Amino acid sequence: MELSSNANQLVSSSGGNSSIPKTSHMQIWSYPTPCSLVACDFLCALGYTRRDYLSFVRCLFFVRCLFFHPQLPSLGALLSMRTSQTIFPRSLLAPLVLLCLAFSLGCGFTPVCPSEKACSETTQDEVFDASEVIRDSEYSEEKESVAEFAPEVDKTPEEPTTEKGLEKEPIPEGECTPGATRTCYDGEKGTSGVGICKQGQQFCSLARLWGPCVGQILPTKESCNNKDDDCNGKIDDSFPEQGQDCRIQNPSPCDDGVFVCEPVKLLYCKPKAASNPELCNGKDDNCDGKVDDVYPEKGKTCQRSDVTAPCNDGLYQCQGGFLLCISNIPPKTETCNNKDDDCDGMIDNGVQKECYTGATNPTNTSGVGICRNGKQTCTAGVWGSCQGDVVPTKEICNGKDDDCDGTVDEEPNGSLCQTHFACLNGGCVCDPKSAAVCGGTCLDVTSNDQHCGKCNNVCKNGLFCFQSKCTDSWMQGATFHSWHGLYLLGGKILTSAVDAKGNVFVAGRFEISATFGSTTISTPNFDGEYSAFLAKISPKGQWLWAKRIVNSTRDEVRGLTVDSTGNVYLTGYFAGTATFGTTTLKSVVNSIGIFVAKADNNGNWKWAIHGTVGMGFDIAFRNNQVYVTGFYKSGKFGSVMPIETGGPSSRSSLFVAKVDPVLMKWVWVRGVAASYGWKVGVDGNNNAYVLASSSESTLFGSIAVTQKQYAVAKIDSSGKWLWVKELPFPGLEKMVVDDAGNSYVTGHSGGTFSYNGQVINPSGSQTVYIAKVNTSGTLAWWKYIGNSSQPGNDVYLGGITTTSKGIYLAGFLFQSNAEIDNISLKFVNGHYFLLNIDKQDKITLASQNNLGGAVVELSSNANQLVSISGGNSSIPKTSYMQVWSYPAP
Repeated sequence: MELSSNANQLVSSSGGNSSIPKTSHMQIWSYPTPCSLVACDFLCALGYTRRDYLSFVRCLFFVRCLFFHPQLPSLGALLSMRTSQTIFPRSLLAPLVLLCLAFSLGCGFTPVCPSEKACSETTQDEVFDASEVIRDSEYSEEKESVAEFAPEVDKTPEEPTTEKGLEKEPIPEGECTPGATRTCYDGEKGTSGVGICKQGQQFCSLARLWGPCVGQILPTKESCNNKDDDCNGKIDDSFPEQGQDCRIQNPSPCDDGVFVCEPVKLLYCKPKAASNPELCNGKDDNCDGKVDDVYPEKGKTCQRSDVTAPCNDGLYQCQGGFLLCISNIPPKTETCNNKDDDCDGMIDNGVQKECYTGATNPTNTSGVGICRNGKQTCTAGVWGSCQGDVVPTKEICNGKDDDCDGTVDEEPNGSLCQTHFACLNGGCVCDPKSAAVCGGTCLDVTSNDQHCGKCNNVCKNGLFCFQSKCTDSWMQGATFHSWHGLYLLGGKILTSAVDAKGNVFVAGRFEISATFGSTTISTPNFDGEYSAFLAKISPKGQWLWAKRIVNSTRDEVRGLTVDSTGNVYLTGYFAGTATFGTTTLKSVVNSIGIFVAKADNNGNWKWAIHGTVGMGFDIAFRNNQVYVTGFYKSGKFGSVMPIETGGPSSRSSLFVAKVDPVLMKWVWVRGVAASYGWKVGVDGNNNAYVLASSSESTLFGSIAVTQKQYAVAKIDSSGKWLWVKELPFPGLEKMVVDDAGNSYVTGHSGGTFSYNGQVINPSGSQTVYIAKVNTSGTLAWWKYIGNSSQPGNDVYLGGITTTSKGIYLAGFLFQSNAEIDNISLKFVNGHYFLLNIDKQDKITLASQNNLGGAVVELSSNANQLVSISGGNSSIPKTSYMQVWSYPAP
């Protein structure tokens, strides 16, 4: 009905009837000039409606603003140009924008764009309310710009829109109202609002899409900062340095620390010793920077009530970690004067001096031969009589220097008996037990291949003379470096085993170096720490190989056994790192660790496993099962935690464990508090027997042990303790088990003990005991090897083993005679003896001779015995050991 314009804009009005009584409806249209009409004709030609054209005009104007105006359209302008989804399908939006751009460039008109924030084009296809364009008070300038171009609109409330009117266009799904905001959070569910985590905000963009989440704080890696960085509700519950060792510029032990996190100090290096109790010792034990600070009385004067003046005046001083009142008078040595010289509350205590009542002129015989000084003790200022001295007696032929002149069993003219001669009735004769006169010469016939057992008896066909017989028995030697030149203190063979073919395996420890035949092994840099070794001898007595456990230090092999095919199983301990072939084990720092390892009969390591802190003492193999015993402190054996009974105790605990040699892992481990496991054996039914000792009352499973003594305990293949038999004998150290489950235990000691009310006080400083415990846990019998008629006798245990011919017990006489049952063991017949115990428990003397030194180990297969003997060497810092192999007598 009406048309008006400015340079670039057309405004038309139209009107018509209304469905509402007494109401008419007018429309005002505003749109760009001619090129827009061309665009309208073009769109009409394509089949689009007038509403499509109007939307296209908005698009055209919006694009021109974007490309030619220095600022983007404001929120209000954008709201005034929104296009309903019902007008343009989404698939046509992109090509229409391009059309908008093309037409606007072709027309060359300049859209009316506000100079500040908004670019508004107020054209609409229905009655336009300019007040709808800007709804936010922050756009006041924009309101003015819009008002400049928008027609006046009647603000009188309108009647509800009829069906013919246009409703307000809804927001399409997935779009939003530009300028709108909402909270957002991309973190894991449940972490928002926890710790440092919080929500952010999203703003709706001009393209009706939600923007990125701004201001949100998401979980991060936890660090030591008194904050909950990972938003799990816990502050500083973990941090990168947690548990790591660190060093502190403090004196030892306060320089060894670990990183900790605390609320005030945050991350700092805390001394590991901080939890130690402060002792009275002049040291900062708890690392608080103060020495002995919990003992304020230190250095103050005190009075002792246990001594008399002047010894009662004292000062509080540290001694042995405790604060004690110690006399402050100058210390004096206690003398025999009926006074308390050293102020210890006792008079003339411990005051002794050496004495000797034997001949001292022309020479002092004390310390020569059997002669020894005695002791005099002071009591109340008076010296007592000389006690314990040994003086010269008449020389007799007994292997001792009885007259203390420096010569043993000398004849009246001073000559000594020659080799192979025996002292009989005061004279030296060719020993009838070990020598013979052949061709006018007294020759040894115990090991002479040309005169074996008698003159001219030559050993042939590869046999050699052993124990006066041509046999397949043999002896081999090994030398060990020893700092003291003593067998007990240096390297030595500790254990042995014999396979079914007669191969002998020996193992133990050495320091610096050891030689086995033509093979010498040594420790790294020739250090003095013990190193473990394993060596093999052929059935004919030839050293085949010897090796040390590579890269190990301070370690030993304590137990050794073999299976039916000649594979070797070992146990013991190591410190630091030990390498068995391709397997490397590491112990706990500054501690020794238990190991079990397997090698084939050529010495190739097959596997090795680590236990925990402790030591393996013995190992047994039967029916493809391996059992190990020893002691441990705490911790797992591989992945297996020991089931321990009898605790708690500060002492070490016994362990017995089952190992699967195929899967190479611990099957089960049983522990007994305050105890040690010394030996283990297995019967024909796979039950294990342990020779144990306890240092206090404890429990084997549910079985109580109340005495501090030795015991034999039986455990089945599943790890259930069946019985425990306590034994009163002191010094038990060896045990064997036969197929039926009978245990034979033995040891030696000079101590007194009681059994069933009877006090046993054997003569001699060392006596050998042997006892049998049957498979039901009953002590069947016990005996000891000694001689009550000869005080001072010494009998030492060598070893015990089982063969097809029964049990064999080896021992050693130290210049003494002994007896057991009706068997008389006389030193003149030989220092080495071997006893046999048959299946009816009858004991017989199998042999007695002078072979080797003191026997320390005995092993066997079904028919062969191997004894290990050792002693000192004439070579400085060297000890010598012998391996003897011979048929079971």
